[in-house]
Amino acid sequence: MKNTLIIAFLLLGTTVFGQSFKKEVYDNGVLIKTFEMKDNSILMTAFYPDGTIKERGTFLNGAPDGKWVTYNQRGQAVSIGYYKQGVKEGTWTIYPGMGDFTYELVYENGIQKKAYQYGPDLD
Repeated sequence: MKNTLIIAFLLLGTTVFGQSFKKEVYDNGVLIKTFEMKDNSILMTAFYPDGTIKERGTFLNGAPDGKWVTYNQRGQAVSIGYYKQGVKEGTWTIYPGMGDFTYELVYENGIQKKAYQYGPDLD
């Protein structure tokens, strides 16, 4: 049910809700996600149960569009990438943890075209 409400909000925008800011919370009041109008897009921020940011990105016309960042619970970025009208586009950088390796995946129209791995003994 919550996913249906989120999708409805993203598709219908502020014309239904009449506000430029919405939030979703667990039954215990802990914040799950916020949705904020920014120009013609919606900025979505998701949170871990402790309140640190888990993910942040924008939607345009109901689809992911623009920069998306996913964070670990320490607040460090673990992936940074871009969407264009709902499909992955450009370079996505993945930091899988502990700083051992970094991956870069290059997408064109949602299709992975290249992959690079950086790390100890690979640079």
